[in-house]
Order: sequence, then structure tokens, then C-alpha cells
Amino acid sequence: MLKEKHHGRTALGEARKEGFKEIEKMLIDAGAS
Repeated sequence: MLKEKHHGRTALGEARKEGFKEIEKMLIDAGAS
């Protein structure tokens, strides 16, 4: 994580993608239950 600090934009983009995946999973799980 720290070594990517100078690639802030890329790291943020990856975090956003991961975040959206997690949110998607949560929404799907909530809808399924």
C-alpha cells in the first residue's frame, strides 16, 4: 500500500473498484436474504 502512495490516483481508483465490488456484494446479499 505504502509503495503505491506516489500513485495516489491509481491507488484511489483501485480502492474505488474494490469498494464498489464490496457494496455490490452487500446489496446482492441483502437482496437475497
